Amino acid sequence: MAGKSRLTRLLNSYSGRMIGGVLLLHVFLLPFLLTKVINLIEHSYISQFVNNSRSDAYLLSDLVGSTSDQERVRSYLNEAVLTSRVEFASYKGRVGESISLGRLPERLVEDFSFASHGDKVYQIIVPVFDPQAREVAELALGYDERPVELDMSQSRRSVYTMMAVYFTAMLMFAIFFARSLARPINQLQTLTRYIAEGGYGKLDETVGIKSSITEIRDLSLDLERTRRQLLEQTSKLEFQAYHDSLTRLPNRLLLEDRVEQMIRVADRHGKSFSLLILDLDKFKEVNDTLGHHVGDQLLGVFANRVRRSLRNMDTFARLSGDEFAILLSENDRKKTEKVIEKISVLLERPFTVDDQNLQVSASIGVAIFPEHANSYSGLLKCADIAMYHAKRQGKLYSMYSEEMEHLDVEKIGMANELRNALKHGDLVLYYQPKLSLNGNRVDCVEALVRWKHPRKGILVPDEFIPVAEKSQLINELTYYVLDQALRQCHQWQQKGLFLTIAVNLSARNLLDESLLRNIRILLDQYQVLPDYLELEVTESMVMRDPALAQKVLREIIKMGINVVMDDFGSGYTSLTQLVSLPVSVVKIDKSFVLNMFKSREHRAIVKSVIDLSHSLGKLVVSEGVENQKIMAEISEMKSDQVQGFHICSPLPADQLEDWLNKTDYRIGEMPIEKYREQGQYSV
Repeated sequence: MAGKSRLTRLLNSYSGRMIGGVLLLHVFLLPFLLTKVINLIEHSYISQFVNNSRSDAYLLSDLVGSTSDQERVRSYLNEAVLTSRVEFASYKGRVGESISLGRLPERLVEDFSFASHGDKVYQIIVPVFDPQAREVAELALGYDERPVELDMSQSRRSVYTMMAVYFTAMLMFAIFFARSLARPINQLQTLTRYIAEGGYGKLDETVGIKSSITEIRDLSLDLERTRRQLLEQTSKLEFQAYHDSLTRLPNRLLLEDRVEQMIRVADRHGKSFSLLILDLDKFKEVNDTLGHHVGDQLLGVFANRVRRSLRNMDTFARLSGDEFAILLSENDRKKTEKVIEKISVLLERPFTVDDQNLQVSASIGVAIFPEHANSYSGLLKCADIAMYHAKRQGKLYSMYSEEMEHLDVEKIGMANELRNALKHGDLVLYYQPKLSLNGNRVDCVEALVRWKHPRKGILVPDEFIPVAEKSQLINELTYYVLDQALRQCHQWQQKGLFLTIAVNLSARNLLDESLLRNIRILLDQYQVLPDYLELEVTESMVMRDPALAQKVLREIIKMGINVVMDDFGSGYTSLTQLVSLPVSVVKIDKSFVLNMFKSREHRAIVKSVIDLSHSLGKLVVSEGVENQKIMAEISEMKSDQVQGFHICSPLPADQLEDWLNKTDYRIGEMPIEKYREQGQYSV
């Protein structure tokens, strides 16, 4: 009775049921599994044998079909029969020739399954094709099946042995470990379910199971490591989803979430807040001239500098590229302006990247909730419009106003008006002299276009050139200026005034395949030598696509036209890059000339550009000579030419002629060839 009770307790226990379950499972499943495994092994052997045999047969067929020499055919068949697997080989040609080797059976019948005839030989019959794909013979091969049967027999014995060992081991394992595994397994199951349901806990706590069994303890430790890894990975994924990988600032998604939260709080408490959009100016030039790796580093340094200047409660986010956003939790205009002033101060200091000091400016647009918009998308749009307004105006920042949207509409209208102005000749050229300091001679003027607008009066290029570039009118405008300038050059030459005229090009002009052809046509039309035309290109324009710029500019120089690099120093071109640039004249950006007496650095830059340009065989024009003090300093630095209001302001052609008649400066009164002969011509 006691033995029966003990047996009942054993069968009802977890250990007993585990052991009984293992036994029952193996009693029912082992024969089935054993049969399946043996069948799979045999099928694998047979399939491999059949596939290999047929593959060999077709390879031999191709080899035999490649020759018509019967001796070579016999040689191929003999080599095949000598192998251990091929019992016989038979070749029967369509014209009666026959070759047989090995133990040929009484009747050749192709086998489509293994061991189908009981003769221990697997027969294969395949056609033989000549190189012209004509069937010329039939090839029969017999492969020995006995090695395969031997392999299958050995595999069956191995499977039986393995199954017996497996069954014994499983039974022993179940008996030995059933009781000790029951409790910790249940605990592990509970812990696994906890982790699977997302209960990762915290990094500073430990969730585990104490057990004397090494496997259980190790599994518990693995689960603990898995929990910590999942917790860390989840945190990283959440950070990556809401932060920029380069600057580690909040990204557009996180900014939107925080703005939406701010809107709910502001609505509930009747408060307002500001959203600022900040865009770095001329950042593309940094990427184009110094490389994207420098641009990325610059963004990182800029982000760190601005982030440290803001409060923790404010959000500084990167939207895309060189565009950032600042969310100020309180809308106090004075505080907003104070933040912008901080950023302005930060931008005054150069950014050091790869041992290079880069000067960066920015344009900022400001939008206020709910004054300007009451949604995230609305605030973003308003701040964006204000930012572009600031960029167009050359200001650090602009506060959004409805008039700014009207200005965009006005720009579209201005493009249509500019198109009409080009058709009706409402654009006129003003000319500003360049004075050669060697001989106080004026023999070159720069053509500056003006628009006689019917409502707004005289407009300068900065007010309509951006419209021309955006509306695809810039090529037409440049051709118009070239036409008017060369016409005027011809008229002056008829009067005995031999003045070279400088015309500014746009970046889009370099992409115009008809540029060179149009210049040649105009030179021929007005009978003006190429020597009397200069083309000015900006530094940033050349460095935007240096390869293309060099190609076009070299073609221009081949025509005999001088190329001037305008506004040099305003971009990121190094002085050493001047060596490879096909320009003969360097015009120093007027901002450096105007500030020579305000900044030692600006004066040093002007002096360095002049000296190094001369060492490279290039002439220098100093723009921005507005008074006698600057004039004297520039002369001392040996600049070749000067240009500015101290010499003469831009004037229409007729007024310039009057000025030329009254000035004490020498005027280009004889053809350029004579200047060259006398060694007086320098530009």
